[in-house]
Amino acid sequence: SDLVLLFAFVKRAGAGERFGVVLALSYGLGTLALPYSALFYGHQLGAALGFSAFALLVVTKDRPEALWPCVGAGALAGCAIVTEYPMAAVAAVLGLYAVFTRRRVGPVAAYGLAVLLPVSSLLAYNAACFGHPFALGYQFEKIARFKEHHTHGLLGSTSFRWRRIFDATFSPSRGVFFLSPVLLLAPLGWWRMLRSRAWRAEAIVSIAILAVFMVFVSTLWEESYLHAPGHRHMIPVLPFVALALAFCPRGRSEERRGGKEGRSR
Repeated sequence: SDLVLLFAFVKRAGAGERFGVVLALSYGLGTLALPYSALFYGHQLGAALGFSAFALLVVTKDRPEALWPCVGAGALAGCAIVTEYPMAAVAAVLGLYAVFTRRRVGPVAAYGLAVLLPVSSLLAYNAACFGHPFALGYQFEKIARFKEHHTHGLLGSTSFRWRRIFDATFSPSRGVFFLSPVLLLAPLGWWRMLRSRAWRAEAIVSIAILAVFMVFVSTLWEESYLHAPGHRHMIPVLPFVALALAFCPRGRSEERRGGKEGRSR
């Protein structure tokens, strides 16, 4: 679904279908989305759910009074949390995006309540299995290695370390930007998005999610296992960073504006 959504964003940005295909394939075949889509981890599924929620909010932001798009986005974000707990950060950022783009109590409340529906099922499951809604399975590990990992700090999160950010981003062994250097073009896309009033809020969402997850991975006692294809905790960030690449080419509207300015001179 991320590939289809990125292709749709490229068309919406006016960069052309050919570039949309290139970007979708670059993301699907050239990032950690490829190996983790075939492994029994929840990171890629959570990323797909979170990015789908974001896309639904984006394509309906010209109808700020509509409730059902916010309900759908909230349900997707809630399912993302159930799939992968750190996706709660993405759901929170999208909630702020809904507040900014809707500016109405009804749609924002609909988003929040829809998020809680899947999460409430998780809390009920925890209560039935572990005796308390907020008792997570991580607290009942039986394998010594995993138990040691999750007893450090808050479920494995400890103190901030800059080295862990490098490990997640530019490390030759598993840094996402080292493994997928095409993502290094994202700052160009963000710059163009921030200059456009129509896409400024989406750029802020993309940058904010990257920043939040970089802080998150900087606190992990053991970021991921050395035999993994890459830093799996950064996977939910990838489609949001890839979104910026859709704005690297000059869009049709930008070209027309540039042409008019040239003729006026």
